[in-house]
Amino acid sequence: MSSGGRTDRDELGRRLRALASMLRDLGALRCRVSDRGLANADLKPELGAMLTAFDGERTVKAFAAVDTALAALDRNASPKIVADWIAFQV
Repeated sequence: MSSGGRTDRDELGRRLRALASMLRDLGALRCRVSDRGLANADLKPELGAMLTAFDGERTVKAFAAVDTALAALDRNASPKIVADWIAFQV
């Protein structure tokens, strides 16, 4: 168990969903949406700085990888293996 009584699986799932939210916002920023369209508007400067490293294709591939990782967790894959795998995909 990790802090707060969460299991490693639950904690990794929470973090992957947060990553998916930020990747979604990267795509939205690339499309020049207003701040109201961002889930993480408070992170807009940091996300904007990442736009040069995450072109549209990389953002879409990273978002798909997070979706695959979440599905693997649902199928009872090891959280450590999923975390290692996602680190190489993104």
